[in-house]
Amino acid sequence: MSKSVSVAEAKNNFSDLLNRVIYRRERIIVSKHGKPVGALISTKDLEQLEELEKQQAIARIKEIKKRTKKYYTLEEVRREYEKKWGVNLDDIEAETD
Repeated sequence: MSKSVSVAEAKNNFSDLLNRVIYRRERIIVSKHGKPVGALISTKDLEQLEELEKQQAIARIKEIKKRTKKYYTLEEVRREYEKKWGVNLDDIEAETD
């Protein structure tokens, strides 16, 4: 279970809270005006969360690919964009260099 602290308490006790996260593997929720606005978690927990997000994104991409069954190359997308908007992306890139 996560412990909740106010922003002021987190600011005043940051070192202690960070040690609890590191050594006790606690998760600390930081609240502002009674509403959760952030959290202190271990880097291991963060890595696991990021890996989970990555796996979910891959699963969504695979699902979209199954449904669409049509793929476009970057060059095809560029040509369609240029045709639709009447621009030359190479010229625009050259102007911004």
